[in-house]
Amino acid sequence: MIIDKSKYVRDYGVKDSKVSNWMQRHWTKGVHYFVIGRTTMIDVEEVNKWIRQDTQEEYEREVKDLKLESLKTENSRTKKQYLATHSQKVTFGGWQNSAQS
Repeated sequence: MIIDKSKYVRDYGVKDSKVSNWMQRHWTKGVHYFVIGRTTMIDVEEVNKWIRQDTQEEYEREVKDLKLESLKTENSRTKKQYLATHSQKVTFGGWQNSAQS
């Protein structure tokens, strides 16, 4: 269904500036919208496809980001235990005795 831009704004509750932004940045002239004289017509089916695709991609990005964040949090909780080197095994008293000699 192809409708006038002002009707799309009114019927779907999207601000005119938002629709203009989508037209400039994301939509393809001749696919998502058409200009006839001074009237902009919007292909609602194509726009709905774009919205579903854009929403799915955004969802997938968010899931990926959450998984990465979860891995980082889990890795920071797991503290690595390192074996003490010989110098770390020297007790305070032993260090004091060796310094006096």
